[in-house]
Amino acid sequence: MKNPVLIQDAFYILPAKLLDACMAVLPVANTEASAISVDEASQDAAPTAMVETIHIKDVGAFSRTQIETFKRCQNLKTAVQLGIDMPKWLSEEGLPSFPAQYHDLAREVARDVLESYPYKEMKGLSRMPDYKYTMLYRLTPPTWMTDAAIRACCERLVAGTGTCRFAGELTGRTMTKKTRSKDAVQVDVALRNRIMGYAKESAVESIFVPVNFMNAHWCCLVIKVQAKRI
Repeated sequence: MKNPVLIQDAFYILPAKLLDACMAVLPVANTEASAISVDEASQDAAPTAMVETIHIKDVGAFSRTQIETFKRCQNLKTAVQLGIDMPKWLSEEGLPSFPAQYHDLAREVARDVLESYPYKEMKGLSRMPDYKYTMLYRLTPPTWMTDAAIRACCERLVAGTGTCRFAGELTGRTMTKKTRSKDAVQVDVALRNRIMGYAKESAVESIFVPVNFMNAHWCCLVIKVQAKRI
């Protein structure tokens, strides 16, 4: 049997740990001027005369383009596995917790997720890079949801009701004492002005402000405009 490493088979992908080590030693090329996405097909950095190469003893030499392609394939493989696990969880564990009238809808969602390409754009949402089917894969416990899922939920509520507004996300931190502190972080001026502007609209009833604590926990402040309470 031929060794795919020795012949540099086009379908050969470096092992995960070795690939991560290669990514760690490559200089950062993901700048605003030449952004690179390793999650989907996208343009690489602007070509130059210099070819960045990593030489691995007893394995071979690999260019930045090859390493980035390997990483895209690895991420796609991970996404596909999550995409298989999510419909299975929804059908076997999530379905029994839903009211009977939602069972057919849950089965339809599971089938749609299973049959769709991971990086397919989700309908009914704005065209943002994070609004792909991979966002739904993270609904399977104990996987953590991303901020994109929270933002998409608020966006759907705003579009579906007409009386809600999404003010934007806020980063919070836990306090050791339940008292006001002079060192408390002030709310971003732009966010505050946006909230005040929405509150003046006569048709608005609720304003959503999702709060992220240390990238580990989410809660959502709901400002009830008419009742003047949070």
